Amino acid sequence: MTEERAYDLASKIGVAFGTEVVPTALGPLRSTVSGGIGFGEADGSTLDEVLARADATLYAAKRAGRNCVIGRKKTGMADAVEPALRSA
Repeated sequence: MTEERAYDLASKIGVAFGTEVVPTALGPLRSTVSGGIGFGEADGSTLDEVLARADATLYAAKRAGRNCVIGRKKTGMADAVEPALRSA
């Protein structure tokens, strides 16, 4: 899978997840998704190296304000959360 395709898929998952509203006693609740994408290198990478890259980009997404997906080359925010809804 290309990084662009992985980014697009992860972004779609984040947007779909964010559209779900869970009713609670305190009012509607909407959650957000942050994602990090890690890939191996053409000359080879261990699973630990790929997971470390994904972990690093995940934490970069969280530092960027959450509700976004970050890969090596592409970053994007999912749709904005409506102010009337709380994020988990």
